[in-house]
Amino acid sequence: RAFLSNNQTVPRAEWVEFATDVRMARPGIASFHNIAKEIEAIAGNQSIQNWNGAITLKVEQFTDQEINAPSRIAAHFVNMVQGERFLTMSYSSTIMASLLMLKSEREIDVLVAESLPMAEGRITAKKLMKNGVKVRVIPDSLVGAVIDEVDCCLVGADAITPMGVFNKVG
Repeated sequence: RAFLSNNQTVPRAEWVEFATDVRMARPGIASFHNIAKEIEAIAGNQSIQNWNGAITLKVEQFTDQEINAPSRIAAHFVNMVQGERFLTMSYSSTIMASLLMLKSEREIDVLVAESLPMAEGRITAKKLMKNGVKVRVIPDSLVGAVIDEVDCCLVGADAITPMGVFNKVG
């Protein structure tokens, strides 16, 4: 950003190469693919004379959207959710923001599946407990046995778009 604000011009081909690098940095993350696609579209559009400015603006808009999305979603969640017992698994910044915002308004209990083999559920549990949420970590195999104990099950995803839900597997 600082480089571009100094009126430096990055050739279109370098933007396309950069977009490929972004996509390959995290090929399973939909948002990386999406911004790479946007950069390629702008760099490839010969009718856009200030492609550096257009790409900078698109990256800034994308960054703002990515940074603020969890808190915006959390606010909607808090306004609509009922109950006090929840089940979640793995780790999601959006789910974390939602549960912590809800905790600021009322007491909640959260069951967290440990999410092996990477144990992302344990990370979720630690962060929730650090913020005063009552948490019980359960083995993944017990999710079906405890589902009747909760009011709501929360599951995150890398991206939810009109084309579908995108998330890593495993």
